[in-house]
Amino acid sequence: MQCLQNFCLYFESKADHCESPAMQKALVFFLSFFLCCGANHQEKPRVKDGMLDLSRWPLAESGIIDLSGTWEVSPGQDIVAEHNQARATAFYRVPGGWDNKEAAAVGLSKTGTVSYRLRVRLAAGDERRILALNLGAVSSAYEFYANRALVDKQGESSPDSFRPALKRRVDVFTSGASDLELVLVVSDHTMGNGGIWDKISLGTADAIIESSQLTLGIDLFLLGTLVIMSLYHFGLYSIRRANKSALVFGLATMVLAIRVLVSGQRFINAILPEPDWTVFFRIEFLTFYMAVPIFYHFYSILFPAEFKKLLMQVCYGVGIVFSLSAIVLSIPQYRALLIAYQIWTILVVTAIIYAMMLAVVRRRKTAGILLVASIVLALCVVNDILYAMQKFYAFGYLAHYGFLVFIFSQALILALNFSTAFSENERLLFASARYIPDETIRELERVDFAAVQPGDWIEKDFTILFVDIRNYTTISEKVQPDILLKGLNLYLSLMEPIIRKNHGYIDKYIGDAIMALFPGKADDAVQAAIEMHTTLRNNSAQFEQLGLGRIETATGIHYGRVVLGAVGNSSRLDITVLSDAVNLASRIEGVAKKYGAAIVVSEDTMLQLGNSAAYFSRPLNLVRVKGRSTETVVYEILAGFAEADHVNLRECLGECERAFLLHRTGDRQGAAILVKQLAARYPEDSVLQNLAAEFGN
Repeated sequence: MQCLQNFCLYFESKADHCESPAMQKALVFFLSFFLCCGANHQEKPRVKDGMLDLSRWPLAESGIIDLSGTWEVSPGQDIVAEHNQARATAFYRVPGGWDNKEAAAVGLSKTGTVSYRLRVRLAAGDERRILALNLGAVSSAYEFYANRALVDKQGESSPDSFRPALKRRVDVFTSGASDLELVLVVSDHTMGNGGIWDKISLGTADAIIESSQLTLGIDLFLLGTLVIMSLYHFGLYSIRRANKSALVFGLATMVLAIRVLVSGQRFINAILPEPDWTVFFRIEFLTFYMAVPIFYHFYSILFPAEFKKLLMQVCYGVGIVFSLSAIVLSIPQYRALLIAYQIWTILVVTAIIYAMMLAVVRRRKTAGILLVASIVLALCVVNDILYAMQKFYAFGYLAHYGFLVFIFSQALILALNFSTAFSENERLLFASARYIPDETIRELERVDFAAVQPGDWIEKDFTILFVDIRNYTTISEKVQPDILLKGLNLYLSLMEPIIRKNHGYIDKYIGDAIMALFPGKADDAVQAAIEMHTTLRNNSAQFEQLGLGRIETATGIHYGRVVLGAVGNSSRLDITVLSDAVNLASRIEGVAKKYGAAIVVSEDTMLQLGNSAAYFSRPLNLVRVKGRSTETVVYEILAGFAEADHVNLRECLGECERAFLLHRTGDRQGAAILVKQLAARYPEDSVLQNLAAEFGN
């Protein structure tokens, strides 16, 4: 509850600096209601003319109080002197630097020593409590006194031995009296940016430490996020060098991480207990000067049409010039140039927002997300510039948190891009599988087609199936091309699932012909051929409705050893099978066409079948392929015929085998007589009619 109260009071204190009273009341009302869970709102005491009355604001119950306001000021250390209890005649706002006309009007110079004093009337009981002061950015060395007792000293204030110590501190003390006098003696002799640049908070030690740890935790989270995102993007670039945006964004986040180290909570103190702040002050400026062109470069890579290359070059040029000034010139000199670069940054930010709006209008991918993040970042950057110029005091420095929003937007864009790339990869893999079967890639032991290289090959036994539509040329001459294509796609859509169902895959389409491979049993190919024949017969009405008539096919099957390999070059590649076994399978399909058979297989295929008798085969002839010295016996598979035809076909199987034996042993005349007798007995058997005509010649 105390944490929520402190959080609430923190935001209420911010509302005090809004110029609009209506805005003040709105912020106070809503933040008090939602963060303080409806607690009664009490008007918060304010610092004015070096006085703060907390008599009705017990710190333990009411929480942290912001000490922003006008403090007593006096050049030098006069206020610290024990005899000096008089009120100072000058008052100056906290936070505030000394490099402006308002400071000069009260006698403060840009460098030197200034004493600040605030008199506080504590609530009853608070004088015995352990209190704490949360000091923000005090430049550049200081001494802190509570009721004239030295509580803390950072750096060296003497002009002769001046040493800055830009540390954020939580100083713990006890008042011991109801009247508390807080004195800060701030010195700056070389930096040229003296003053109290951030708000100071007073509260109980527990509340102040808790608030400080919360702020520290947020900034540590920011630092870790920046470092991780930087390394992550560098890793992305190392994997894919074409992704220049990853490199530039990695540089941008690394620059911001370095800036967080040397500014804000100044974590560099944890690494180097006594750092040379003149060096790190220059680094703080360098990171600002280079972050602007690097971020513009990042945008120009993502949206090259909207972000002009010339402006990017100008950004780098301006950034390099100002960076050189931060390296070469003295601190007061290059600090004097800061306002010029701040104005330039506002112009660049305006150009970025305009270009991003164009990208959204033109419907560039992820432009909407980046525009929202860019607007948030732009508002935070402009707020910081105005805050540093002491023109606006509502929310302090916010650029780091704007960058955090921007980084998360980039992470979201990366997630979307990865999701899109994954979906696109799946789509391309699916598309490539339509041209190059996944099975051939697995046979080559490659993860995907992209991993296949020309010359990859294996040697393996396959059953090769060729199937072709009979009289396809005649059919194509009678119908319109669109009808022909529709019919062909219908035919292929019926055949492909059957091949896949029987553990095969289509190697290629050759016009109306299909070449399929079966890496498993030869029975798979034969069974697929039978089902294809049956399916085509059962769906003949669909082809007749298209005007294609009755569609019949011829299928040739051979089992043998083939070479499966990748052929082509780096720009055009294909995976195919090579060997005389492929040629023989194609030749057997031609035999099936010649004799009018539906399915014809080689003798090697018959020998591989688990139960060849179940397929009702009969020998047809001897086939010789060019380049082969031996002939191959081919058989017709009859199992795919209609049940009514099986009786007649089975009756002639024995006589067909006898006729083939006569032909094979050289008794061509005896074989011809027997075949003619069979043809006369079974006139509906087109294969016997064609064999009789051939043997008769």
